[in-house]
Amino acid sequence: MTAPIVGFARGVEWGSLDGTKARLIFMITVPEVAAGDEHLRILALLSRKLMDPGCRERLLDAEDEVGVLGVLGEIG
Repeated sequence: MTAPIVGFARGVEWGSLDGTKARLIFMITVPEVAAGDEHLRILALLSRKLMDPGCRERLLDAEDEVGVLGVLGEIG
């Protein structure tokens, strides 16, 4: 791997104590050479954007991966 990768999922059974599904899940992987703080930079970008309720709703409402990628493309 030569660049960071962000995985995304929604509506996943996550074994929560209250029985609800996780609405949005992000997984971040970075190359070993960037393992120091690159994941924190990506996490900060995601966190800032996801504080916007409109962004979260657009991710939840996206019809397909093109729609999801369009919303995620606004980050960063």
